[in-house]
Amino acid sequence: MKNKIYTVFTIILLTATIFIVYSKFNSVQKNKQLNEVLLTRHYSVQKLWQNRELKFPKLLYNLRTQAKLEDFLSKNKKEFTIISYLNADCSNCVTELNKWTSFLDSNPVLSERTDIVFIASSSNIELFKYQVYDKAKFEYNIFFDKKNEFVELNKISTIKTYQTFLLKNEKILYLGSPIRDKLFEEELKQIIINY
Repeated sequence: MKNKIYTVFTIILLTATIFIVYSKFNSVQKNKQLNEVLLTRHYSVQKLWQNRELKFPKLLYNLRTQAKLEDFLSKNKKEFTIISYLNADCSNCVTELNKWTSFLDSNPVLSERTDIVFIASSSNIELFKYQVYDKAKFEYNIFFDKKNEFVELNKISTIKTYQTFLLKNEKILYLGSPIRDKLFEEELKQIIINY
């Protein structure tokens, strides 16, 4: 009787082990396939946007200095420009500015070779300014787009990962947020360092 129980228990344990191993293997395969699909999609999005020029509304002004974006871009001529759109009514988006600060502070080469511009739109600009400048002490340039025209003119994606652009000579070299994806971070750094 003990042998039968032992045999049944062994068969159940062996079956469960095979099922677990198969499930893990299947999960790894699915993850690989998903990563391949995402990578393919990422590179097709890159091709779509590469060498395009962004359109800027006339009424974009710096929240601190009141300077117009076109004046800022004509005066500041580093090799590259990073333009990142920010929905200032989205609290998570505003919080992400801290990630930008960390990213830029930890990559001084990027700051040396790149002008950084954030374009924000909000229904409550005073609250946004308080959160960003008074509370978070954010130091980078934020230009305000009162009518959200930047998004409309350029048909910016609602996917936050694709709301950041690396420009060279006013043309898009790369699309993707370095604070949202490690791959994007590495690719962006490599482009700027090796260009």
